[in-house]
Amino acid sequence: MEILVVTGGIGSGKSLVSRMLTECYGIPVYEADTRAKALYAEIPSMLDEIESVLEVVLRDDSGNFIPQKLAKVIFTDSDSLKKVEDILFPQLQRDFF
Repeated sequence: MEILVVTGGIGSGKSLVSRMLTECYGIPVYEADTRAKALYAEIPSMLDEIESVLEVVLRDDSGNFIPQKLAKVIFTDSDSLKKVEDILFPQLQRDFF
């Protein structure tokens, strides 16, 4: 099996390219952003760990994950981004395979 990875910065067109691969060529696409959001709900311990290392609450009063809170932290602090990636990426890798 061959794997093509589409990478790029925010707003660089990754979603557009991925959509074209699926719609035009029938190539299945693993959308890491979408799966990451789902994994926060599917693996509550992962979100617990992220909140612990960042020392911030990322859920509302009902316990629902608020992605905007996480984005605010990781897009303004590269150390926080690295901490989250170290927790999230192994989970994404397991989910993909």
